[in-house]
Amino acid sequence: MDFFILTSNPRGLASLCVPSLAKSDSNLKAVVLVKAAQVTSSKNLYRKLVKTLKIGILGALNGIRIRDWYSYEAPEIQNVCRLHNVPLLEVESLNSVQTEEVIEKLDVDIGISLSNGYIRKSVFQKPELGMINVHTELLPDYPGAQSVIWPIFDCNMETGFSIHKINAKIDKGKILATQRIPIHFKSTLAETVRYNLQRIRSEVPELLLKICNDFALYSENAQVQEQESSPHKSRTTPTISQFYKMCRNNKILWKQNK
Repeated sequence: MDFFILTSNPRGLASLCVPSLAKSDSNLKAVVLVKAAQVTSSKNLYRKLVKTLKIGILGALNGIRIRDWYSYEAPEIQNVCRLHNVPLLEVESLNSVQTEEVIEKLDVDIGISLSNGYIRKSVFQKPELGMINVHTELLPDYPGAQSVIWPIFDCNMETGFSIHKINAKIDKGKILATQRIPIHFKSTLAETVRYNLQRIRSEVPELLLKICNDFALYSENAQVQEQESSPHKSRTTPTISQFYKMCRNNKILWKQNK
């Protein structure tokens, strides 16, 4: 089973996964690094406008503020690939003809998407068996969700991540595997998010390795998600009132569990 990694972050999840995947029984043929930020189309601009109107100006500004909670710096992917003898290929943009041609030349069975935006069909269908994605929250309950905060909003005690096949609908492809992680609460929501995201990221490489080594079995047992009628709506940036509820719930749950 030949596979490759596609990533838009030179210091992200791909850097954490390459050391394990390079030792896979399957063959990691290359890491493809997207150099430029994804071009914002008129359709995406419209979606952002609708989202801002939905969550309000304060919600949007707060969303920008809490981005720092989700940032982290892994080793440079160039250095990681060099250390593990994995070819690193660079493309100018994610959804481009160049990217399609690079994947076609790699002639792989599957692709792994790590830290990317929306991938169009002409790209994710290039590998023979398609591409898979790591969503750092539980599916099907939290498609599109920012990690950790939405389970806390619902007073759930678990977070985690899901690895799923990519299709035309964001986070709606068949689920190959899910790893549930009990939330370890801290005194502030920011600390809770940072601590539990670190735990999530530390467990991704092992499960991803298992899937790459036995893709046929995981694919055969993949869970089909509900489609248009699904009650699990995508939840990303919270409104300011939702955010205050998250902070309040975190404080309550921290006191109950400390």
